[in-house]
Amino acid sequence: MGRVEKILFAWLVAMLVGVTATGAYVVVEHATRCSRFTFSAADWRAPHADRGKIAHRLVECHRLDGLSGDEVLARLGKPQDRSRFKRRLTLGYNAGSYEGFIFGGTEMLEVELSARHLVRRVWIDQIND
Repeated sequence: MGRVEKILFAWLVAMLVGVTATGAYVVVEHATRCSRFTFSAADWRAPHADRGKIAHRLVECHRLDGLSGDEVLARLGKPQDRSRFKRRLTLGYNAGSYEGFIFGGTEMLEVELSARHLVRRVWIDQIND
């Protein structure tokens, strides 16, 4: 193997090690962030709560998945928005505002319930003002 091949091989190994280390960091950071997150209905309902941060953690850490509609209402309270499509009900909760590059808007925590009234999907919807 010539000098150029050795340099290219070393560069390739360095890139693979870097990508692997970065991937491991992302997985560990996500797992650690979710293990440290504890959801409290009182925190969600507090007047000056950081609902945006709580909503993002609820989605990221899958804390509402599989709950019944009654459990969601007990934890998050009365939704600001309700909509029905086919046999699915979507509950919308105000999660605060966000700052965009030019304009900001409102974030909504959307919880979709299945026909059996179980949480099917949870996501954050950004609404431009």
